[in-house]
Amino acid sequence: MNRDGFTFVELLIAVVIGAFVTVTAVAAMQGIVSGRQTHQHLTDLTDQMRYACQLIKNDLNNIYRNNDFSKAKFELSYLDGDDGLLCQNLTFYTVSRRKARLLEAEGDVYEVQYFVKNDEKTGRSILMRRYCPVVPGVEIAENVQPGGILAPVAENIAGFQTRCYDGTEWTDEWSPENGQYPQLVEVSLLAGEKDGKKILKRSLFINVPRIKSNQTDTDQDQEQQEEDYESYMNSDFSDTGTQEGGAEE
Repeated sequence: MNRDGFTFVELLIAVVIGAFVTVTAVAAMQGIVSGRQTHQHLTDLTDQMRYACQLIKNDLNNIYRNNDFSKAKFELSYLDGDDGLLCQNLTFYTVSRRKARLLEAEGDVYEVQYFVKNDEKTGRSILMRRYCPVVPGVEIAENVQPGGILAPVAENIAGFQTRCYDGTEWTDEWSPENGQYPQLVEVSLLAGEKDGKKILKRSLFINVPRIKSNQTDTDQDQEQQEEDYESYMNSDFSDTGTQEGGAEE
């Protein structure tokens, strides 16, 4: 006997298959969206770390140097963080043409400070940068809070590690009592994802040239130019138009 339509069993099987396909498609879409968010988060972290490292590198490359170290500043120490843990604090003088206050008269020497601070609202650790103009001849008392422009540089920074090399060994602290600049400075940034499963690390090395005693930056540049000129005049100029040998076929 011929009959039209589907039986209850056939409809039940069709519903089960449709539900399975729907659940599989939704799970696949969720995986794609989650992977895209993770990739975007890692990209944002990488961009922030790259920007932070470039900013620190520029400040250290333009560090203010003086044969009288008491008139300069370079200090690496530990401070009590908001969560009770010790965090490194890097403070030094740098030379820059970028003003901290656009409408105010400022020189070209600024005090720069880098440290990590926890945001109570978001729970994220943020790399902060304090940028303050230096007024010659004016000293700030120890009980006075330092001024300047405080701005965030990068978020989700799990660690800010700095080391200095004095020519013999590496150290994670540098005091003005050393009376000189370190020869090398290593800065490492650690950044983590929200779930803390992946950690990104980016490091940079900065060479800090030494100034000879009783010698200013201008004298050093002039001496370097004279050495370059003398080396140039004593060079053995050979005929670069001819080449010995040739290609063999």
